[in-house]
Amino acid sequence: MVEESCEGLEAIDLTINGGTIDVTASDDGLNAAGSAVDGGFGTAGADTLTVNGGTLTVNASGDGLDSNGALTINGGTVYVSGPTGDGNGTFDCDGVFTINGGVVLGTGSSGMLKTPTTDSKQNTISVSCTGSAGDTVEVKGADGNTLVSAVAPKNFTNVTFSTPDITEGETYTVYVNGTEAANETCSGVVSGATGMGSFGGGPGNMGGQAPNGGMGGQMPNGNSDGTTPPEMPSGDSGMTPPNGNGGTPPQMPGNTSDT
Repeated sequence: MVEESCEGLEAIDLTINGGTIDVTASDDGLNAAGSAVDGGFGTAGADTLTVNGGTLTVNASGDGLDSNGALTINGGTVYVSGPTGDGNGTFDCDGVFTINGGVVLGTGSSGMLKTPTTDSKQNTISVSCTGSAGDTVEVKGADGNTLVSAVAPKNFTNVTFSTPDITEGETYTVYVNGTEAANETCSGVVSGATGMGSFGGGPGNMGGQAPNGGMGGQMPNGNSDGTTPPEMPSGDSGMTPPNGNGGTPPQMPGNTSDT
């Protein structure tokens, strides 16, 4: 157990094959970086972060799982909480991100959201869903059975989950403190919110045109040259997380107050 750290675990190649690992970090939880073949910012290197088994629980203020190369989850149980700021992501890599097995639950911000590629072997769903530190997040299938559940130690605006039981055509519901907060029907390998791809180009990626007025696209309600700033929306842009009773799932590590 790593109770306090800047970056919890860091190496050129990180492979988790089993055991129970709890990491709390003020920056990245797990970071694969530092290889001689490291392309630098925005370019995939030779670094790898692979989870094959065990139980991995990460509470990070920076990226939860970060790789300067490939990020692969083949098995095990993975809980990731954080970050709260939009400058980092629950999952981040410069190479290919695949989920091929295991049980995965990530709660964090949505500004740098990254979802697996469609060549993953297991279905993943990502939804916009707001909650507070200490809230219980639970995912249920259409039959009412719980697929994965955990207590999130940080505020979140996105929930990403993947289990072997997610099948195409079925609808899955996210509950926060026992109250329905979001639902999504599995339409393929990756369903729901679309995360950023690897840097360097492609739809929605850094270097290509981003949708909805994002980086590289036209500014909303204004000129693309920035001479007329967009009008700020009226009203409270936040969401009030629902209340309710959510059972007793595993507690993610770290202080339940938002950092």
